[in-house]
Order: sequence, then structure tokens, then C-alpha cells
Amino acid sequence: MDTNNTLYQFNPTSYAVTTIGAINCSTSSSLYSIALQRDGILWAGYADGTLFRYNIKSQVCTSTTFAANQSNFQQFTMTFLKSTTDTSETLYLSQENSPGTSLATVDINTLILSVVGNYSGSATFATIAGANDGTLYGVFPTDNYTIEQIQPSNAAILAQYPLNISSTIVSDPNYGFTIANGVYFFFEGINNGTNIHIFSTSTNSTTLVSTITPNINGATSSSCLGTS
Repeated sequence: MDTNNTLYQFNPTSYAVTTIGAINCSTSSSLYSIALQRDGILWAGYADGTLFRYNIKSQVCTSTTFAANQSNFQQFTMTFLKSTTDTSETLYLSQENSPGTSLATVDINTLILSVVGNYSGSATFATIAGANDGTLYGVFPTDNYTIEQIQPSNAAILAQYPLNISSTIVSDPNYGFTIANGVYFFFEGINNGTNIHIFSTSTNSTTLVSTITPNINGATSSSCLGTS
């Protein structure tokens, strides 16, 4: 999604971007984060803590009974994380408002939030994404935009990988992070668009692969993408 709440489809192989349409939900709050369920329903979180379901095919947005500010989770990023057996997926939330150090899950049937734990070390808030193998990662701006592997069961930090991006991210903090087919994509907002970077954990290197016109402010992918 971009800063105008327009949703795009991103091809992780060709890097092509296709416009889907505006995410128009019945709220005056600003769109804060998105997470794609494997059935194609996009979950949209807003700055006031409300949560909506958006049908990408019909472009219809439906409100939920999710209670805002559960355990002080008013603003959050989110992702669906698949189980290690690939039989189910769980919605994870990363707290971004003060104190901004907690990871939680949400039961998508009851919409009850359960805190998993606080991030270990100096890590605070993160933009989180699930990988195809069931592992969880986050980009931590407070650690100079470092990708860190997160233990889903207790929020412990397992590994750290500096992005080493030195361009305009300080002046334009809009960005997105997702993992598709085992590739780590970081969308860096610039003055007139977005730089798309690929990060390699094996070489600890970041490569600029494309620049697009939309100013991206959030990204997501299905937890079953890249699996049989």
C-alpha cells in the first residue's frame, strides 16, 4: 500500500507493480498496517486501533469487533505467520505506540489479543513479516533499520542483520517490509517514489533492484506463498 491508501500487487520476480485500488474502509482514521490472510482477505489496521477485513477481489471492506487498545496495542504492524507444519496460520501484531516493545497474537475468530512477550535486548517496535518456513522477522528502525529474527513464542531476538541503507530513509520514514519466496524485500520511501531493495542474510548485503513511482508505506504477502 502507498501513503494514499492505494493497494498494489507486486511481482517478486519481475518487480512489476500493478494497481489494485483504494482501500476505503468506514473510518476517518488513517491506515496503519496490512496483513494478507492465505484465503485472500487483507486485514487492515488503522491508527485508532480498529481492525477491518478487506476483500481484494470485490474491494469491499468490512468492520470487525476487534476492541482497540487491548494490552495497549493501539498502533501496530502485523503479519500472518504459518505453522511449521503449514496446516494453519496465526495473526501476529507488533506494538508501535509507547512503550512499543511487545509482540502479540490475535485469535481471528474471537479477536482477542494475547501478549507473547517483550522484545529482548535494545529492540523496540518493528515492522514484522513471516517467512515461508514459519520463521518471523522484523525491521527495527530503532536499531538503524536492522532486520532481526524473532522467536514467535516469546519475542526473543535470535539474529540481527543490518540493512546498511544510507540514503533518504531518515528524511522520509515511509517504508514496507515483506518476505516472498524466501526473498527479503525492503521498500524504502523516497521523495518521489520508492526504492525496492533485496536483502541477503547469507552475505549480509542489500541490493537496490528497482525504483517505482508509488510511495510505499506498508507491504505484506501470503504465508503460503512459495509452498506447494
